[in-house]
Amino acid sequence: MPKPTPEANTNGQRRAALQRLAVFAAAGIAATTGLAWWGARRPPTALVQGQCKGEVMNTKVLVAYATRAGSTGEIADAIGQQLCAEGFEADVKEVSAVASVQGYGAVVLGSAVRYGSWLPEMLAFMQRHQAALGHTPLAYFTACNKAKDQSPASLAEVKTYSRTARDLVKPPSEAFLAGKLDPATLSWFERFAVKMVDSSYGDFRDWTAIKSWAKSLAPLLRQTQGGT
Repeated sequence: MPKPTPEANTNGQRRAALQRLAVFAAAGIAATTGLAWWGARRPPTALVQGQCKGEVMNTKVLVAYATRAGSTGEIADAIGQQLCAEGFEADVKEVSAVASVQGYGAVVLGSAVRYGSWLPEMLAFMQRHQAALGHTPLAYFTACNKAKDQSPASLAEVKTYSRTARDLVKPPSEAFLAGKLDPATLSWFERFAVKMVDSSYGDFRDWTAIKSWAKSLAPLLRQTQGGT
């Protein structure tokens, strides 16, 4: 994976600044139009949670995710299913439902992106369990529309979104996966932010690439037998 170039860092910072500006603008409009809650129009998110067992069960893997609209949870579920096909036992859980990483021999963490960073609930989880994660086979995935363009420049920018997570614990493997952006799952100010940064709606998830990456994790995740 190429190192972020100064240009990519600048582009990422500019995009994040524009997104923050859009939020502040939306907040001002909400205040002047009498909207009591910016996210009032967000539909409920269906969270993915599941468990599967492989035929040759040698490591129990936690696949924890943070999502805003549900699509990152669907990516996590696909990763969990592929790990089961590789012989693992996989628990797929939304990160707020995970109390501890004890009992897991390996962990996969993934997050959607808002305002140029992983979601705060995932970063808070990592801070709480930083010591344990540092001694556990670990992999990350970032889900965002920017990753639909797999050019070196785009991927270098996307890599900056998970910088805080890597600063906490550096993973041996990390994937940058295209996500899904559906206006029906966004609040009013989020739709406004999307328009401000000239992003595009659509489902850009590449299920073949997602499963291929999950399959490639097998040797890494088998490094430790049993739980931690």
